[in-house]
Amino acid sequence: MTVWTLIPARAFAGAKQRLAGVLSPDRRASLARTSLERTLSTVRQAVGTAAVVVVVTDDPAVGIVARAAGADNALVSDRPGLNPQLAHAAQAIPPGDDLLVLHADLPLLTVDDIAALLATPGSAVIAPDRHGQGTNALLLRGGARFFHFGPNSAPRHREAAQALGLPLTEVHRPGLSFDLDDPADWNDLPAGLREELAP
Repeated sequence: MTVWTLIPARAFAGAKQRLAGVLSPDRRASLARTSLERTLSTVRQAVGTAAVVVVVTDDPAVGIVARAAGADNALVSDRPGLNPQLAHAAQAIPPGDDLLVLHADLPLLTVDDIAALLATPGSAVIAPDRHGQGTNALLLRGGARFFHFGPNSAPRHREAAQALGLPLTEVHRPGLSFDLDDPADWNDLPAGLREELAP
């Protein structure tokens, strides 16, 4: 069975607007690119050739970077919104294969985090953010396909799984729960890692 990993990535120049108070536009673009490259490297180390890794983006330039960093493919979609873009990408995935959606802004993500996520049983598995509101990773098995990313996505994914009668499991690990959404997240990172991510 193949694991398909979808990694959403916006155009670098427009990414991470909520960090505008602490990072210049150039540094936000650098952060978005570095985060994507690091995530792709970590995913590839974790799954090897047993997965198909696809970056879902609205920018062809991001697709070029993604392929150079280890993605098998990049789907450049002009559909408005992340959830329609993911649904579009999921159409190419055979129903029997697992589908993992993993966000790229997880600076503490490790190979062990991904291995633990993939080893977690359940038709649906989510990794909530550290506030319990967002969804940083969503693993769907057995042909289940639903995407409710955005505000309060963790409770919305729980509700969607319940409505479909799917057992849902949650994974709580620092590398999966810590994402970079706002200045408080950025300031909680060690200074050395901040410089590495956005020089």
